[in-house]
Amino acid sequence: MRNYFIILITFIIILPAYAQDKTGNSKKDNVIVQMNYCINSLTNIIHNKSMSVLEHELDQLVNNLTMEQIIGLNEINDFRTDLIDAVGKFGITEEERNLIRRIQSIKRDNMKWAALSNALNPTMLLTGNGPGFGPQMAFQTLLTAARSVVEYKTMQGEQNIEELQAMWDLRKEDLQTILQLRKSAQSIIFELYNKYNLSESDRLTESTATLFNEYITEVDASKRVRILQDNYKTYYKFPEYYYHLGMAYVDCKNYSKAKEAFITYLNMYKNAPILRFDERTGCIALTMLAHEKNLSITKKEELIDIAIKNLPSNSAAILQCAMTYIYDLKNYEKGFQLIRAGIDDPKAIDRDLLFMAAANLIPCLNKNSITYRSLCETFSNSKYFSLDSYLTFNIYTNSNAWTSINNVLLLSEYTKSLWYTLWFGKKFNNEFQVTIPEYISFNSNDILVYIEEHKKNKLIIKQLSPRYLNTISDEDICDVDCFKANKNLKYLFVETIVPGVYKLKDNIDIETIKDESYPRLSEFSLTKDDIDDIVDFCEDFTRHEKNTNIKFEQNKDAQESIISKTAKNIVPAYYLYKIVKDAIDDYSLDEITFVGDSLSFKPYHTKAQEGYYVRFVLQNGLQIMYKYNDDTNILEPYLYTKGKEIIYANSTAKSEYTNNEKSEVDEPSWFMRFWNSLFSSGNDDIVDNADQKKNESIAEDEESFFGKLWNTIF
Repeated sequence: MRNYFIILITFIIILPAYAQDKTGNSKKDNVIVQMNYCINSLTNIIHNKSMSVLEHELDQLVNNLTMEQIIGLNEINDFRTDLIDAVGKFGITEEERNLIRRIQSIKRDNMKWAALSNALNPTMLLTGNGPGFGPQMAFQTLLTAARSVVEYKTMQGEQNIEELQAMWDLRKEDLQTILQLRKSAQSIIFELYNKYNLSESDRLTESTATLFNEYITEVDASKRVRILQDNYKTYYKFPEYYYHLGMAYVDCKNYSKAKEAFITYLNMYKNAPILRFDERTGCIALTMLAHEKNLSITKKEELIDIAIKNLPSNSAAILQCAMTYIYDLKNYEKGFQLIRAGIDDPKAIDRDLLFMAAANLIPCLNKNSITYRSLCETFSNSKYFSLDSYLTFNIYTNSNAWTSINNVLLLSEYTKSLWYTLWFGKKFNNEFQVTIPEYISFNSNDILVYIEEHKKNKLIIKQLSPRYLNTISDEDICDVDCFKANKNLKYLFVETIVPGVYKLKDNIDIETIKDESYPRLSEFSLTKDDIDDIVDFCEDFTRHEKNTNIKFEQNKDAQESIISKTAKNIVPAYYLYKIVKDAIDDYSLDEITFVGDSLSFKPYHTKAQEGYYVRFVLQNGLQIMYKYNDDTNILEPYLYTKGKEIIYANSTAKSEYTNNEKSEVDEPSWFMRFWNSLFSSGNDDIVDNADQKKNESIAEDEESFFGKLWNTIF
């Protein structure tokens, strides 16, 4: 009995001390993590020359760092406050914030849309197989896109951040602010060491933090792994180290090693959860979804919840989770609801990724379902689209989409006058202009454009390149002396459409330029003549027309490739040879000529086709075609594809494209009847050109004397 009493007394005495030790260790771990986070944030603010970094750090400090974890840690609170104050003094304007948000859309341009679109093909979705099909490829693509938002430092090299760099450089570096920040940080770190008995290995320095950011931006994944491993002793108490080591292993296709690093990160973060939502935890969940094949349904749903919680407004993450529901779990309702919620989220990054996914997947939904109706409503109420997502959605949701197509593709300037007919006659121009409404964005990577010339047994295909009209070029900018002397000054007034092509910023106040109160203008040493030049420049390039005008024309340097039945070795590119060769064999063509860089469709020809055609090919494979009418000199709707279905604009187009007898012939206008009466032999029956081609046995009408003379001259 006495022994039991002694044990009880001993337990009572030891337990509080043990509990205090455990609590103390836990608190110490939290202090170390909090301190190193602030040191790394300080380093990013001072050294990373990118407005995106500055914006991200401010957002984390103000909106994402938890308060619960720093109760009683006055020093950490002071550190955070000093960081926020420093960022504020660097002065991020609303204009710069808008620029940052716009630049986010550039990331989508670098995504491998071919793989993604293939995986999102509705036919493949329903069947689960098909050539080149692989949701796994799409998962990897989406994971990369999701990481690019989180690992903004790592992914900078893949983005066109010219403007962001310039906008940062425009800020006069306030050395006094940086000096004060460093002094304050030094004092706070000393207090933490004095209070919590920290060791030297517990902290990052500004130097080691800078080196760490260099290590994780190494492009070569194998080298990145080696460098991180070599510096283990420096960073082993820094949770972020294990995240980046794991992702480096993922990039090296070594998931087993990556998982070990991820588990270490998650365990360390669990002990000190300093963020309201942890983007890295979300990326780890996405990585597990993409790489682990034998997860239970419950575990997959758990990982989806973790990813969505920790990656809010990340469109790539939302889409990967939605596709997991759709492909793996066969839960279409939850998958589409995730996509719909992402589109409705005004903060969503790269929303058009979700628009495009919804447009491609919507044929899989029942048109009477709530989800279908809610998606359609979301599209209808949205004020911004890319051209390819708008066209895709309308093609898949309308029985006849020509009205919506023509609303956003206004074709013009596709004819030219003939001097030898005193400019009364016209012919096809082999180039044209497209006007796109201001609420529709155009990206040259999304849509490829071709002109086809069909004549008897020959087919000529010319790929056209886009050229933005009513824009500002580098040459225009260099004409202004002060822009030429100050390379970053232009970004106060222009924004980049594509590299080397700019437009004037909206709502520029000329009067503030004249009195030199225009934002940040005072940072430059400008003369009165310089100010006058800037005013003239802005007035000259003010856009009164908000729509986007694009000229599609042939690239003069494009290579010409020819394949014929007698000389099939002229084409240098094998893939092109195979596509074109098959077309020759299938459609009894003698020759196909291709002028361009990339042929994105299999050529098609019937004996009934004659003349010029314009073909738009979207990244997801959908196509829109127009035919040039020689009689009316108009590019008329011809057909568009809807998955594997072809929707013809009229019965004439269907008859010609299928090479069948026409079911219906449009009545010619009185002008055409008059014109034909002048230049025909007097036969009252108007013979259709296509029918003439199909019935070669029918003798041609004898031309009149005036007709023969006309053809001889011209």
